[in-house]
Amino acid sequence: GELTEFYEQMNAVPAGVWGSVLDTFRSELTCLGPADLVALSRMPPGLPADALVQLIYHCRAADVRVVVDAYGPELTSALAQRPTLVKVNEAEARAITGNADGTVTTVAQQLLAVGAESVVITRGSAGSLYVDAERCVAVAHPAIVGGLAVGSGDAFLGAMAVVLTGSEIPAAAGALLPRARVPRMLSLAAAAGMANARQLPAGQISWQSVTSELKSVEIKT
Repeated sequence: GELTEFYEQMNAVPAGVWGSVLDTFRSELTCLGPADLVALSRMPPGLPADALVQLIYHCRAADVRVVVDAYGPELTSALAQRPTLVKVNEAEARAITGNADGTVTTVAQQLLAVGAESVVITRGSAGSLYVDAERCVAVAHPAIVGGLAVGSGDAFLGAMAVVLTGSEIPAAAGALLPRARVPRMLSLAAAAGMANARQLPAGQISWQSVTSELKSVEIKT
């Protein structure tokens, strides 16, 4: 059969709120530095069309790294602000670049060319790919039969942030992870996404379940 998904509608932000939101955001950035990370995603309706662009601009101006998990015209506009890392799925990346038939690596390189400093393209059961100006790293893992992928993208992003910020990782999981930062990030992210797909309700994963998935993750450089 076919999977049918229902998502709660995102409510519009009341008019006139954006100025206060932006002031608060800029104030909070003064407490952060180059070792910190801001994760930004799709903006709710009611905000300016360039809201995401503005937030990325202020992160970069404050020398704070920013990860963007968005798609469509919103991401296209945001790329010019040179986000530190863009996470996007393969279908969305191909739609943005207009590249329906090229390799995934080529698609990622196109996103670099228009502003992203680094790109992660997720590919579902086909794994994921990281590309920056110096390296290309892929991760592969077995397909999860009967799994529910809702929330796995968020779990993937959260696990990337754990590595990017140098947050503590339990010894059992750390022993299964590569030492190099990018392979380590991709491996943990893939395992978190897989653990989420096996678990209902979505988002309730544990280090134990993530560690179990790490055993089947394979890095390819």
